[in-house]
Amino acid sequence: MVAKLGNPALPRPLEIALGVLVPTLVFSVGILGSIGLNLVGPAAAQPDGASESTSTSTSDQPVSSTATATPTPVQDPQAEAALDQLAQLADAPAGYRDGYVRDYFGHGWIDTDRNGCDTRNDILDRDLEAVIYKPNTRDCVVLSGELDELYTGKTISFLRGNETSTLVQIDHIVPLGYSWQVGTATWPEEQRIAFANDPSNLLAADGTANQVKSANGPADWMPDNEAFHCSYIERFVGVLSDYALAIKAEDRIASERVLRSCV
Repeated sequence: MVAKLGNPALPRPLEIALGVLVPTLVFSVGILGSIGLNLVGPAAAQPDGASESTSTSTSDQPVSSTATATPTPVQDPQAEAALDQLAQLADAPAGYRDGYVRDYFGHGWIDTDRNGCDTRNDILDRDLEAVIYKPNTRDCVVLSGELDELYTGKTISFLRGNETSTLVQIDHIVPLGYSWQVGTATWPEEQRIAFANDPSNLLAADGTANQVKSANGPADWMPDNEAFHCSYIERFVGVLSDYALAIKAEDRIASERVLRSCV
């Protein structure tokens, strides 16, 4: 037989009182818990597997991140097109034609588009910023302006004058002497004049850089400004393609090397 346990230390009246109060407190705690009051405190740990009925799993919430995707390298579609054009160019004959004379392409700069301005002033007007014109020339003759020069990457202040005009010269991207060796020698004079004054083959440039370039192709001369290399070769190849001119073997190799670095 199991003995019934009691609390001999407590007087009988106190034991009766506790018997009434303890169930009452337990009942009260249950009521308060059912209406959402947290008697334990926010820092209290929940038993394993327990959860608040109003809590939301963090997996259901959007996750913000400061990480950024690695940018995809930008390809140059013009370089891709230039590579296609380059592949279609004929090879220049091994023995280049001599006998180039500048006057075979017209006597200096002329007004081929009949806008009242010669080609030099047209290109200066196109390529310079903050242009000031000579009075009474219908905004034709350029007196001064600022050139963001592409061959050197420098800014040149242009001022028209006997000793200053040569600081900015008009360069043929495909030099006339080069073109003579790869096809224009067989053209009629009228066609050569149009070629020499075509704005797509012209660029306002640093006078010294233009003189150093001379009639060289890309294998022998490239702009000091490496940031312009892709655009320069794209334009060089584009002009040859537009006029169905050939290209020298060494310049084909140099042009392809540059263009492949641009895509």
